[in-house]
Amino acid sequence: MLWSVKPSEEGIENGLITRFWNFNAKAVSPILKLSKPINTAWQTTHIETNEQPLKVNNEVLNTSFKAFQMKTYRLIVE
Repeated sequence: MLWSVKPSEEGIENGLITRFWNFNAKAVSPILKLSKPINTAWQTTHIETNEQPLKVNNEVLNTSFKAFQMKTYRLIVE
């Protein structure tokens, strides 16, 4: 579930901060696609510190979540 989306604290030119939450009691592997192509993606902390770059394939982000896990991403779009 998309929990929240907002411009980064440094401004929209530094990406959208998105928080996703897996409410399921099992792991899931969603494909994240936006109305605009994703150029760059980072896994971040809850305070928007980049932790690791993520691989974007064909302008979408393939990801995975453990049961009940929440993740925060910085997505830079066209």
